[in-house]
Amino acid sequence: RATFVTATAGDIEVVQPPPTAPAPEVPSDQELARALRERRQELEKRARQRRYLVCTQLGFLNVHSEPGDPYNNKNVVARLFEGEIVTGLEEREN
Repeated sequence: RATFVTATAGDIEVVQPPPTAPAPEVPSDQELARALRERRQELEKRARQRRYLVCTQLGFLNVHSEPGDPYNNKNVVARLFEGEIVTGLEEREN
């Protein structure tokens, strides 16, 4: 906290307090309610998609372009690693 010495007379010093910063602008109740509504709508969209935690025995999981044989390496398009979080975009019945 800084102070400013404005005058000295012998052993007496007159100290002026530091300038205060202007108070931050506070949004109105309507602006705050609108912002909260928008944020809730954004979060609701995300909540509809299911998320999965990758847990494997080998430390990785191959992602295939088509469902089928998990040992077929010809259609592997990505690899997921232990502990990654994956968001499901669609569900298919096998």
